[in-house]
Amino acid sequence: MARRRKNEIDRIRVSGSTPFPIDMFRYDCCYPVSEPGSGIIADTIADNGIQHGAVSVDLFLRCGVRIPTVRRWESFGWAVDEAFNALGTSVPVEGR
Repeated sequence: MARRRKNEIDRIRVSGSTPFPIDMFRYDCCYPVSEPGSGIIADTIADNGIQHGAVSVDLFLRCGVRIPTVRRWESFGWAVDEAFNALGTSVPVEGR
């Protein structure tokens, strides 16, 4: 197994108030960290994004993708708020 670098992104926190962009699971090769996160995503889709403000969800990055596509998230009305390494330490995220 390859050793992870301390600045390698393992998890991101995204937020938005529109329906969750399901295609981002494929595009950034990510998935929810927890079952409650999956529920939040489902709720944004079920109510067509009609919410009482923004929600945030933590997602694992996998498949060797270690840099989230910030600008693509933004195109769906969602923001990449934070990124974390495997130790849970905050890592800077640059737009791409």
